[in-house]
Amino acid sequence: MVAQATLTVKRARRFSGRLRIFPASEDFDTTEVLQVATRYVALPYLIAVSVATAVLWRDSRLSWLGPVTVVSGAAVIFAAEAIRVSLSKIGRTAPSWLILSVLLTLHLLVGINAWNSKGIEGGLWLSLVVLSSVGGILLPMRLSVANGLFGGVVLVGIAAVHSQFERNYIGTLILGSAVTALCSPTSSLFRDVIVLEARRRLRQQVSQLELFNLTLTAVIQSMTEGLVSCDGEGRVELWNRKLETLTGIPEFEAAGRFVWEVLQLEGAEGHILDDEHPCKKALGGPVFRGSVLGGSPGEMRLLSRDGRSTPVTIAAAPLIRRDKPAGLVALVVDVSRERELSQMRDSLVSMVSHELRTPLTMIVGFSELLLEGEFEERQYKECASEILDAANRLSGLVDELLSTAALERGTLDLNRRTVALSSLVEQSLASFLPEARDRVVKRIREAYVYVDPDRITQVLANLIGNALKYSDPGSPVEVRSRLQDGWVHLEVKDSGYGIDPDTLSKLFTMFTRSSDERVRQLPGTGLGLYIAKRLVALHGGEIEVMSRPGEGSTFTVILPIERSGTPGMNSEPVLSDESSELEVEL
Repeated sequence: MVAQATLTVKRARRFSGRLRIFPASEDFDTTEVLQVATRYVALPYLIAVSVATAVLWRDSRLSWLGPVTVVSGAAVIFAAEAIRVSLSKIGRTAPSWLILSVLLTLHLLVGINAWNSKGIEGGLWLSLVVLSSVGGILLPMRLSVANGLFGGVVLVGIAAVHSQFERNYIGTLILGSAVTALCSPTSSLFRDVIVLEARRRLRQQVSQLELFNLTLTAVIQSMTEGLVSCDGEGRVELWNRKLETLTGIPEFEAAGRFVWEVLQLEGAEGHILDDEHPCKKALGGPVFRGSVLGGSPGEMRLLSRDGRSTPVTIAAAPLIRRDKPAGLVALVVDVSRERELSQMRDSLVSMVSHELRTPLTMIVGFSELLLEGEFEERQYKECASEILDAANRLSGLVDELLSTAALERGTLDLNRRTVALSSLVEQSLASFLPEARDRVVKRIREAYVYVDPDRITQVLANLIGNALKYSDPGSPVEVRSRLQDGWVHLEVKDSGYGIDPDTLSKLFTMFTRSSDERVRQLPGTGLGLYIAKRLVALHGGEIEVMSRPGEGSTFTVILPIERSGTPGMNSEPVLSDESSELEVEL
């Protein structure tokens, strides 16, 4: 019995679901529907019935029941409208039966008018069909069925009162009552289908909008430029991750605040006031502030919460709605890299012009002397030596520039092979003059490394050359190595001028040279250490430096030891015969 009852309930629910595609409580605003029913359906019908009643009354073809019916119908309609207004004021919705009552009243008005005229003739059933159709559109399915059946009953009742169940009227009676009864639920079904199709399209559009919104959000949050959008008052609505990085202010904290409060700017003359802020000015029209290279005269810097300042440019424009600003969008671009490139370009031009002019002047000068003068053999050799030295300087400069360009492009190839550490040190010393080599003391614990020997030799030659150049003549330079945890630490130590802390922090960047005047007087490009660090990094190693002004410097090249079957690769490092912890004068 329980199973049978459950099956019956399921079948009833299935039938209800087929008959009623969606619940009225979720899909009908009954208050609005009642307003439509009373104002745009009931009142026109009431006026039409009143006119017809007046005509019949004038022709003396109407009993007292006609005017009474019109007055009663008007009372019902106006009562329904009054109930609707009262419920709206207290925030409640009108019940569906009020709508049904208005439509049933209209059925009765039409029926009474027909009863006082010619029964089912005179367009009675057509009027009832229209009312049934309108009711099906305005009512939920369960009430629209009742509305259609009531219209059919009214039609049959009028035919019965006028004794019109004859052969001449039976076809009209059957067709009119059937159409009147079925038109209301049919209209509800058509309405439901239209609404469902509209919902499907709406869901599809919403899905597309959500996808577009997610895509737009991902693009905005992944931008390398800062993006902020504000409302018409200048309060932040959108704040992407780049601005969080630049300002140190998260989006949830920036949202709702005035943009000129969270985007603190300063120009060449100091802090930019709110009234002069580019974003505030953008409410009146497009604004662009800051130079592309971040320098004067359009220099503008963004201040972060932790005290950092970043050169930026800001392009802001208003959002116009109906010829009035409804907000603004501003793009904040970090031009630190551009400014750095500008400075590097200026440094490159200055360095190249100086470093090229000096050796070229020497080459030209000594060449002219050789052509114009008569010298002894010793003097010829001295001139040739100076020319060779200047040519070597030019060659070194060109090599450094080519290496820098290749490193920047990522096109530098390494020709690796296994070599002994002592061999690398010897090759790097071979490029120095004998008097320079005499100042170098080496203490090498032998190891094998898998490297490009030419590139590592270039690194060591640069470090040793700097140690010789930036220390007092005659002072020793020590080259030593130690093995630690599978890595070889190759140190170049001098007792020279040392490096100040400001220079030390940016020592391995391009065109960086010490502020020490003694260093500035010596030739140099500021590219050697930058190239050395990049070359060592390509080999999987690194360079460390320890230095104090006036106490000398120690540069340490750290490289991985080769352990793949090469000679001398035992568990314990092997000491070379010529470097067993003894000072070796080269």
